[in-house]
Amino acid sequence: MVLADYYIEKSLGIDSQGETLRAIAFKDYSSVTLKILHFETYDGPLLNFDQEISIVYSIPSSIYIVQILDLDIYMDLLLRCWTFLIFEAMDMDLKEFIRLGQQLNAKRIKSFLYQLCMGVSYIHSHSIIHRDLKPRNIWVNKSKGVVKIEGFGFAQRDRTPQEER
Repeated sequence: MVLADYYIEKSLGIDSQGETLRAIAFKDYSSVTLKILHFETYDGPLLNFDQEISIVYSIPSSIYIVQILDLDIYMDLLLRCWTFLIFEAMDMDLKEFIRLGQQLNAKRIKSFLYQLCMGVSYIHSHSIIHRDLKPRNIWVNKSKGVVKIEGFGFAQRDRTPQEER
């Protein structure tokens, strides 16, 4: 089971999809973000999850997108399905960042907006439309001043022919 490979530091939050945790990988002591989805309590359609994984894995690595490092699916003896997504470490989502009253001066706001615009442009350059860009789907690394886009559950591939764009 994937949890045996990580030391859980703290919970970063619980939402309708599951729980997000800060963890340390035992193999190399790297910090990661671990998202646990439990489909018995999941409010959204499973299709969103499959779609999210498919889309995220189809986008080449980018400094503007939260990268999935690993994925594991576990079924317990009661046939409950647990899915573990391991992401690069980020401190918190933008909603939590704002709720905690983090300092947002003009320079930081410009930097965040620039990174978000570059991320959206990058996603669009790969014919993907996010469709759910909100503070909960933007992750912040406070010490580095970095924001990255996550949450591709409602994303769709743009089927518009290239010449019409």
